[in-house]
Amino acid sequence: MHQLVVFACSPDDREALADALVRHLGLTRTDATIQARLAPGVVRGEYSPEQAAAAAAAILGLGLQARAIPSPDVPVLHPHDRVHHLRWPEGGLLVLDTLGTHGETLPWDHLELLSVGLVPPDATQQVTSRSTSVLATGRQHLAEAELTVSSPPQLEMLLVCRDPFRVLRLEAPHLNYEFLGSRRMAGSADNFRLLVEDILARAPHIYHTPATRAWLRGDQATNSHFESASAMERSTQLHVLIHRQGR
Repeated sequence: MHQLVVFACSPDDREALADALVRHLGLTRTDATIQARLAPGVVRGEYSPEQAAAAAAAILGLGLQARAIPSPDVPVLHPHDRVHHLRWPEGGLLVLDTLGTHGETLPWDHLELLSVGLVPPDATQQVTSRSTSVLATGRQHLAEAELTVSSPPQLEMLLVCRDPFRVLRLEAPHLNYEFLGSRRMAGSADNFRLLVEDILARAPHIYHTPATRAWLRGDQATNSHFESASAMERSTQLHVLIHRQGR
């Protein structure tokens, strides 16, 4: 079986892309519209080699970039390993357990791709809003309402490794930064940047995504923001394929 990967698509192309998905993959109009809205990326589902190739050819005919890829060659990034403790001895990246006592060393040349982004936190905060009003009788009335307050986006990293394939998820607010020693700073964002810079210094071969490059140069207005953790995961999956396809 094969999967269809759309490597490039602008918002103006999405209606035509949805038409191609309906016509060549047999998707419903609703599903095709959803998949087109999520593009670029891997289209959900597996198809025969002929069906996926026909869809890719039709999409290429629209002036977009797409390819049919054997399903085993499409990386699955979820589930991933959440990491809180790290070290980096000479031999590689040491990933420790939650207690920070036992770990596994990943050789530096096994690190394939680094993806950094700003995403909404997993949970929102429920707060109680209280307001006091004076009634016509002169008595005070206390009203309460539950409000959902969104926390600011948080920095995350997906670190894709090979031999064997695995994905590490590092969340800036939940990392233990004791590995920085005397360089440790007050804010998690500053410490997270030191972590990323250290990894890149020790693994200069590692591919880093456009969002990572935007974040590193301080361009955080839009280029490194994702609407959800799953959106960042989809983007990372696409860039693993771009990297492996040599695009």
